[in-house]
Amino acid sequence: MIVLLGSIAAKTIINEDFKITRQHGQWICKNGFNLIATYHPSAFLRNPSMKKEAWEDFKKIRSKIDEFSIQD
Repeated sequence: MIVLLGSIAAKTIINEDFKITRQHGQWICKNGFNLIATYHPSAFLRNPSMKKEAWEDFKKIRSKIDEFSIQD
């Protein structure tokens, strides 16, 4: 699992056309890795309303971690 923080990371690793505001929180499988992108923490300093969306993304990440734990 790879968690990408911010649009630059997502565009570099996932796809150069990645739109963080539309595609954050969506799981993508690439080269055998589970990838997910969310907002960079510095975005919260500029726009605190983004925290709720990012929190939902991190809950998805936690669920995926739990899935991996169950499979072991």
